[in-house]
Amino acid sequence: MSKLNKQPAIGITSVILYMLLCVGYPIPVWATSIDHTDVDKSKALEHRDDEYMASQWGLSIDEWDRYKGLRDGDAKYQFSQLDPIEILGIYAESESEQRRYALLLVERNARRLEKFLTFNRLYQQVGAEYFADTPFLDMTQFNRSYGRNQYSSVGNPAVSTQFGDTLVMFIDIGKDNYRAEANKILKLNQKATVTLEIYFLNKPEEKDIQSWAKRIGIETGEVESGKISLNYDQGESGVFNVGERSIIGFLVRGETATPLEL
Repeated sequence: MSKLNKQPAIGITSVILYMLLCVGYPIPVWATSIDHTDVDKSKALEHRDDEYMASQWGLSIDEWDRYKGLRDGDAKYQFSQLDPIEILGIYAESESEQRRYALLLVERNARRLEKFLTFNRLYQQVGAEYFADTPFLDMTQFNRSYGRNQYSSVGNPAVSTQFGDTLVMFIDIGKDNYRAEANKILKLNQKATVTLEIYFLNKPEEKDIQSWAKRIGIETGEVESGKISLNYDQGESGVFNVGERSIIGFLVRGETATPLEL
């Protein structure tokens, strides 16, 4: 009794294609149409994704394609941390084109600031309702009674924090550590109901930010809990009119941002 052949059977289609290749006949269209269909679907999906991303940034599909080319080319290492509008603005070919991207970025940051202030107002309102029956220790009255003012080092004795306040600091650590100035703002952040947002000017390396935060005394837990956030400046300095200053702080309460004298 002969043994059965365990090898898989070769389909007739495969045999026909093999024979055609051997004698030099062109492969029929139906033999390759499946691969072309898959490629077309992939390109269609990529184009749809590009259209969506372009619309999110207020750009045309041509502008988005140019951004992707710059992102993967000349701007890959020099400007990897910048957003699409900033990269297109840097590589704009005319002053009018640069102005368009500058305006687009200002409008985007203005909308983001408006959302931040709207949420901050709601946060204050909800917090006041939540803690309505909870007594707070008024540190301003406490320090006045005992002849001390823990906020005087900020340079403005009238400034004191309250529930829902947000501290905002802009700093260029490439020029200096600004330890003394930063510590004055960190003291204001010690109150449990206050958060601090730090924005780093001129796009320092992440390792430099981590090293600075460690030297200043910012704990990992403070960042993980959201009490302190470390951010790259994405145009917020323009909204707050920071200008050429290397360090500046603000106390944000509702829709008002009060500069802190450091």
